[in-house]
Amino acid sequence: MGISKSAEMILKIKHWESVLREAGIIAPEAEVCQILEMAAELPAGTGRLVRLGGKRLCLTPSQEEKIESLIQRRREGEPLQYLLGCCDFFGRSFLVGPGVLIPRFDTEILVQTALETLQGSQRVLDLCAGSGCIGLTLAAETGAEVVLLEKSPQALFYLQKNAARLGGNVKILCQDVLNSSVDSVFDMIVSNPPYIPCGELPFLPEDVQKEPRQALDGGPDGLLFYREILSHFSEHLCPEGRLLFECGWGQGDVIAGMMARAGYSGIRKVQDYSGVERVICGVWTPMEGVR
Repeated sequence: MGISKSAEMILKIKHWESVLREAGIIAPEAEVCQILEMAAELPAGTGRLVRLGGKRLCLTPSQEEKIESLIQRRREGEPLQYLLGCCDFFGRSFLVGPGVLIPRFDTEILVQTALETLQGSQRVLDLCAGSGCIGLTLAAETGAEVVLLEKSPQALFYLQKNAARLGGNVKILCQDVLNSSVDSVFDMIVSNPPYIPCGELPFLPEDVQKEPRQALDGGPDGLLFYREILSHFSEHLCPEGRLLFECGWGQGDVIAGMMARAGYSGIRKVQDYSGVERVICGVWTPMEGVR
């Protein structure tokens, strides 16, 4: 007597989990469930029910072939979010794919910090906008007018799609932060710039190295974009306007010092969920600093 279709499906799922586990994937069970749900167009959470035998599922040959292809790509280090085509951020789904930085949970700290003072009537500039997860979320949460600046054509593709899906009072500019400016004044500037020292890039996890290098490479010391933004964009903040940066491990004190010397006061460092100083924010008071 052969095994049941349900048992056969569970064996396939266990096999796919084993493939990912052998590749060093930390949570293969969860990832296989997500891949299964996407390939078979199932509601979220259904994959777990199928895995546990609580729901029967028969895949078509094309669906099974798609899953096999996705499992192989994940095994080779492609980020799960690229395979799924989307990523959750601050309660919303953002489209992502090769060429755009994947939104991180820790970046929600930057958004939450911005929301503490941001009002709907204010104007915000999002530099190095990528997928738009920061600026588009601020626009959606408050109704503020948000200008998003991004230079990468691949990232712009997803930024424009996300803006069309989420709406809001937003404007997208195709510009390079290192070689551009704007002709407006803003109440707030937010940025999650590239901040990894270039010498550390070869040692990043394999899936992170699949993300665009230009979204990660912060120059020899990781601080290139902070210097440029402080130098060229502070003048576009209104008096008492706020600048908020995301930063990497061990960079908080240095960036806070840079902001103080550039004319910012009330500088605050906000920790992420792991206790790392992840957000640096300050108030633009140029008369109190040295330009």
